[in-house]
Amino acid sequence: MLGKILITGLVLAVTYFYWKKQLRQQESNHQQRAPQQPLAGQLEHPDRVRFAKVFVFLVVAVALLASGGYAYYDWQDKHTLLEVRVVNPVSGQDDVYEVYKKDLQEKAFTTRHGQHIRIANSERLEVRPLNEEESPF
Repeated sequence: MLGKILITGLVLAVTYFYWKKQLRQQESNHQQRAPQQPLAGQLEHPDRVRFAKVFVFLVVAVALLASGGYAYYDWQDKHTLLEVRVVNPVSGQDDVYEVYKKDLQEKAFTTRHGQHIRIANSERLEVRPLNEEESPF
């Protein structure tokens, strides 16, 4: 995720510097030519330029806020605490563990305390959300 943001920032910086270079070249070319009277439709509209700058700034700000909100939601979802019950149908034994959602895989998981558990094909997993108040540990 951070790599995508850095690449986007790099692309924006390169585009900005290229645009500034183009403007400097246009200004130097314009100064070398003889001054001409602008035609009626060629006058710059400072209100349009200002509107375009504000619009681009707002679009970038909204995009950054949206991506930041999504990143926070994703982080929060991955850190949801789950109760995982491993049931052995042969012996009837069941064990209960606390696991973060990000650490739960199909046939293995890592507990909240760092213990790595692998599940046999004959065992069954029961998963449910766990509130912090219900934690037996």
